[in-house]
Amino acid sequence: MNIAIIGNNYFGPILTKQLSEYDTVNSYIFYDTNSKIIDKIKFILNIFKIDVVYSLSAFYCTSNAISKEELFKDIYISADIVVGDNVFIGSHTVVLPGSIIENNVVVSANSVVKGTLKSGYLYGGTPVVQLRKIS
Repeated sequence: MNIAIIGNNYFGPILTKQLSEYDTVNSYIFYDTNSKIIDKIKFILNIFKIDVVYSLSAFYCTSNAISKEELFKDIYISADIVVGDNVFIGSHTVVLPGSIIENNVVVSANSVVKGTLKSGYLYGGTPVVQLRKIS
């Protein structure tokens, strides 16, 4: 798979290098889409060769970061996040533990995802709501 990492010019190259060393099966490419016009153009030209786009300004949370052993052990949540094919997650979006995003879904920027997002829809808001069908 070809995985594009877009966004921050400081953390992007570091994350791309670490992922490439850890995962030798997939191909990771960093595009500094925040400040370099040439990288924006390269990203657009290669969009049909890219299988997954990971934005550094999105946040995927697989636990609520409260230790199980502390006072809040009754509300501790830890669960996988499932993201389908052909999914676009806007910047500054938070995806909470246990969320499932089916195929062909668009999530607008600044959203909070919790639960299951059904295939073929545009979602947005805090928490996300189904906005309209994608044609």
